[in-house]
Parts: sequence; C-alpha cells; structure tokens
Amino acid sequence: MAIDLLSNDDIVYGVTCAIGNEIINVHAKAVIMATGGLGRIYSETTNPKDITADGLAMAYRAGAQLTGIEFIQFYPYRLGYPKILDLNPAIFDDGAIFVNRDGKRFMEAFPRGEHENRDILAREMFKQKDVFLELKEMDTNSLVRYPELYRLIRRDSKQKLKMKVAAHFSMGGILADSIGRTTLQGLYACGECMGGLHGTNRLAGSALVECAVFGFRTGNAAAEYALKFSHKLPLKTPDRIDLPLLGLDNTQEIISSLRKTMWQYAGIIREAKGLKICKEKLSKLSDELSQIRPLYYRQWFELKNMLQIANLIVEAALLRKETRGSHYRIDFPDEELCVRKSIIERGKSIMFQE
Repeated sequence: MAIDLLSNDDIVYGVTCAIGNEIINVHAKAVIMATGGLGRIYSETTNPKDITADGLAMAYRAGAQLTGIEFIQFYPYRLGYPKILDLNPAIFDDGAIFVNRDGKRFMEAFPRGEHENRDILAREMFKQKDVFLELKEMDTNSLVRYPELYRLIRRDSKQKLKMKVAAHFSMGGILADSIGRTTLQGLYACGECMGGLHGTNRLAGSALVECAVFGFRTGNAAAEYALKFSHKLPLKTPDRIDLPLLGLDNTQEIISSLRKTMWQYAGIIREAKGLKICKEKLSKLSDELSQIRPLYYRQWFELKNMLQIANLIVEAALLRKETRGSHYRIDFPDEELCVRKSIIERGKSIMFQE
C-alpha cells in the first residue's frame, strides 16, 4: 500500500509504501493518483472496502490543493434487504414505486417522482427512515426485464424489499487541470480522486466517461513530463515518516465509530449543530488513533487517511453556508447567488473562490 508521497519543494518524485510491515521508497519521475474516492468514510456506501480516501489524504499531506470535498453524492437505488442489489431506475417507468413504513408513496408530490435528481430522492428517503420498493403495479412481463429482482420475487413474493441509501461518489478531490496536472509538479490525478470536474452534483453515467477521457489525457501528460524530467532521483533524503509502534490493537472499533459519526452528522442532511458535534467526535477518535498499536501499518494509515479527510469534509461543510448540489444544509436551505468553489491546502484556512 502507498502511504505517502515523496516530495521536495513542491516536486513529487515517488511514493513511500508499506509492504506488510516493511517500509520502502519507490522513486518515479511522475506519479498518477487513480485511487478512487472516499465512500468508506460513511457507514452506508456502495464503495468497496479499500476506498478509504488514501489518495486524497496523501496528496493533501504533500501540499496539493483539494477542492469541493464537501460535495458527496448519495445513491438512492440500492436494495438492502433481502439482498444487496442495485436497481435500474427504468423500473419506475414500469410501475414500481417507493413507499414508507405506512405504505405511502412519499415521492408522489414531486414532478418527476422516483426519477427526481439523486440528491433530492436520497434526501427524501433519508427523512422517511424506512423505505420499501413496491411492485404491485408491475406485471410479469415487466418484471422479467430485471432478472435478478425477478428471481428474488419468485423465491418469496411476500417479503418486503427494503431500500438502503448509500454514499456513492465524491465530486470533490485533488484539484487538477484539463490534463490531470495537480498543483504539485510531477503529481497527476484522474478518476474519482480528481476534484471539481463534476461540479456540485454528478450526472449518472458520467464517471465512466471521465475515466476513459482523463485516463488517456493524464497518462499522456505524465509521460511527457517524465520524458523532460532532468533531476537526479532521489531529489533528497526522504523525511522520516511518522510510524506507530506495532502491536495487537484492532482499528475496527474506531473505524466503525468514524463511519457512523459521519453518516449521522455529515451525511445527507447537514446543519451547524450536527457538524460541530461531528468535529468534536472526530477529534476524540484522532486522539484514540494516536494511542493505537496496530498489527499492520496499513490498518493505521487507512484510518489516519479516513480521519484526515473526514475532518476536511466537516470543515468545508460548516463553511459552506448554503444548499447547493449534493450539499444540503437544513439551516441554510437556499443557494447563494454566486457559485464559489472551496480550495483546501495543508496549513491554510479553507478558501472559497468564485
């Protein structure tokens, strides 16, 4: 696992890795971050277990600027019980609806119903607490177009189909230009860890296009930079990395607390009171991290990265006193007139630029 970037005077020249509990430095003329987002910071997520904000945290510690970290998209189309299954939104054209625990269709008052923007739908589902997929108006000819769901219904047509809203995509990330260059020489970014491309709310399906376009553009740009790189590696003797003492401590309890805290206070619906509570709780968890003696360095660094980025999300969410895109402040429900992007840099206060 890569645990930190090697850098000197704003020039990145490699990465420090933990292989088991051995620390090694890998020198490179250019480094491309393609580490995904930050979904595992939340207790409910569609992201795999290794999406723990590592690339964002490494770039931040090296001095790269981040942007839009407060904008996180929550996915409303995931079936949580009796089986985890992502729904095709086309099912709502065939008669499916969402209902609450009282059997009421709560999206009926909205012009587009269950086809509303993901952030609006996720927010309304979150308010309901329990949401179920109802298929009473669907006939067999319609159901067979959704094979996995159809097989589930055939096994037990009377069981309730409970939905689960989940953290899905981060619009924020490492600030980069149109060819993936970050604010540090030699450091490039593409994919979900690259911030700002999707503004404040990503359109469905655009992430795959982003990967195809920026994978190519960023790869070419990094290769061209490496060809012109004239410095001798390494640029300097690497700084000593702050490593914990090894032991038998388990990080899972702190990780679980972190994820639940972020889901409750810095998730779909936000307000100043909850965000400040979240900040206090994260501070206590950071204190606990400093006392941990992990079995493996990877466990400790993943938790460190999650805590670091979680704190930045909370800070940016507190400072953005408006509702915009996927960022919903119940105490500031309106958009400001001017569109401003957040800029986050180590050692500096968060800035907002028009």
